[in-house]
Amino acid sequence: MEAVDALEFGVGGARQVVPLGDSPFHIGRGGSNHLQLAGDLTVSRNHAALERTDLGWRVRDLDSSNGTFVNGIRVEQSAAVHPGDVIEVGHSRLRLLTDGGDDLVNPTNLAAQDSPGTRLSKREEEILRLVAAGRTDAQIADQLIISVSTVRSHLERIRDKTGARRRAELTTLASSLGLTE
Repeated sequence: MEAVDALEFGVGGARQVVPLGDSPFHIGRGGSNHLQLAGDLTVSRNHAALERTDLGWRVRDLDSSNGTFVNGIRVEQSAAVHPGDVIEVGHSRLRLLTDGGDDLVNPTNLAAQDSPGTRLSKREEEILRLVAAGRTDAQIADQLIISVSTVRSHLERIRDKTGARRRAELTTLASSLGLTE
């Protein structure tokens, strides 16, 4: 039996799972979307699309008003999405599931992303982008006209929010979120 990928989301406290059949899979308030989030006025009519690639799923923001986020980090154009990742469109949170994966029985990723403060700030995204470009803490401080200790403070918050500890992990994270050129 072929694995079926799906999106999990909550409506009024109830958990719903929607299979991801078609690619691209459109999300928004409008009636033409595969997943219609009509009750969330912070979601654009045509907000985001999930696209299946040879390497898995990617989410693409469709020039939405309030942006699309993966694990709290804003998607600039498109970003890789893995099982258990939380996709935020407006105030709605969706989680990618795969048939037979541990993510179906382990909701801890979703619970962790529901806590306040998990979304990266614009400054944290900017610092993550510069880390991925190979800049040192001192170079980042010079470029952003802030102190090295402020850069390190931002990096520590990024690490706390994402779990990425080393610079290589931060670079991979930035790439998967579409923050690299």
